[in-house]
Amino acid sequence: MRTPSIATNRARRAAHAGSFYPADPAALAYQVDALLAAARRGRLSRAALPLGLLVPHAGIDWSGPVAARGWLELEPDPSAPGPPPPVVLLGTNHFARWSRGISAWPGGPWRTPLGEVALDD
Repeated sequence: MRTPSIATNRARRAAHAGSFYPADPAALAYQVDALLAAARRGRLSRAALPLGLLVPHAGIDWSGPVAARGWLELEPDPSAPGPPPPVVLLGTNHFARWSRGISAWPGGPWRTPLGEVALDD
């Protein structure tokens, strides 16, 4: 099987900005803050860090409340010493048949309307 070449150390573009989530940074920040605040209000207690999360990605208007509740589980504990633990993101690749549906970005930051998110290779 031939694996296509993938450029590394290039920013991954925000592929669905403006459709699945706002492209405007202020609008996106407002919506994310509101979703996280609502998830915090519904939280009963702080649990131990999960070993894994399955978080929906259907678009912020549809799956945002469920995703916010999941991501809230990774919020750093301010009383914990040291840096927060690493997070490994694996996502569905809806377009590349060679990967059989699994995707991992090989390097370089993720570009979002809120700025670039650096990766720790």
